Amino acid sequence: MTTNPGRQQPVDTRRLPQLCYYADDPTLRPRCIVTASLQYGDLVLCASCNTARSTLGKGLTPVPLPPGPAFDVLAWVATQGCGKVDR
Repeated sequence: MTTNPGRQQPVDTRRLPQLCYYADDPTLRPRCIVTASLQYGDLVLCASCNTARSTLGKGLTPVPLPPGPAFDVLAWVATQGCGKVDR
C-alpha cells in the first residue's frame, strides 16, 4: 500500500489504548466508554463499567491506569477485522 501526501496515513494499530473488558459487548454494557481507566487484577474497566459492576469484589482496591494514547475508533475497528469489503 502506498500513500501520497494528499491521502490519510495508514492506521498504526500498535498504539491502541487498553480497552475495557466490556468494550466489544455493547449488549451487556451499553454505556461502556471503551477506554479502560482502572484495573482490578487482570480485569480492566472503564469508569462507566466500574460504576455498573456488581458488589462482588468491592473490597478490592482499583489501580488507576496511566493515560494511554488518544483513542482512535478507526484504528480499533481495523484491529477487529471489520475492514474487509467484497467487491
